[in-house]
Amino acid sequence: IKYGLARAEGLLLRHLSNLYKVLIQNVPETSRNEDIDEIITFFGNMLRTTDSSLLDEWEQMRDPNYKPGDETAKTQDEGPQDITRHPNLLKKQIRHEILNLVSLLARGDYPAAREQLEFMAGRDEEDDEASPADAPPPQTNPIHDELEQIAEQYYDTHGHILLDPEARSTLNTRFETENPHSWRIEQILVDSEGLNDHSLIFSLDIKATRQAGRPILNLEGWQAFA
Repeated sequence: IKYGLARAEGLLLRHLSNLYKVLIQNVPETSRNEDIDEIITFFGNMLRTTDSSLLDEWEQMRDPNYKPGDETAKTQDEGPQDITRHPNLLKKQIRHEILNLVSLLARGDYPAAREQLEFMAGRDEEDDEASPADAPPPQTNPIHDELEQIAEQYYDTHGHILLDPEARSTLNTRFETENPHSWRIEQILVDSEGLNDHSLIFSLDIKATRQAGRPILNLEGWQAFA
């Protein structure tokens, strides 16, 4: 089984590497737009953090003077990529994390939903760091513990949460990005009764996101609106 998984992972990495090469080689600069650049950046970063040897092989084919490991060492010295420099890509990643949470809520898997919230807030990484034995436990957002109660009250009048293409539309995710230190994100919950009058409110910590190289989101509330 382990061999099969390893082989499948290797094939997937090779496939993604080939996709990255096709984009770099066959899409001219004059034909690229912001979305294409974000896709190239996304796959390049993913491959480099997973198995940089695939990109090293490609870079050597493009540039005989390229030295494997130079870019990797540079990346390690600089830390995670500052994803806040790519707002559209950041928004896509934010929506991905939020919709993962909504999917768990729709299934009623509250333990997994709480784990997802902890991951989104970056608290799983805090727990992994060494700390003194007498250090106080990390603070937990109270709404995480109340999640099941809030959700069940919601289901009493709203049927169930939908996850069809209309419900997952970008129109149901609203961003307020004026604050340079924190974004506000509202995810409208589309329900089977057609009320669509509840939303999840998140805050994005820009500094923590920059340091982590991924969105750091805190659930601020589950609210009803008129």
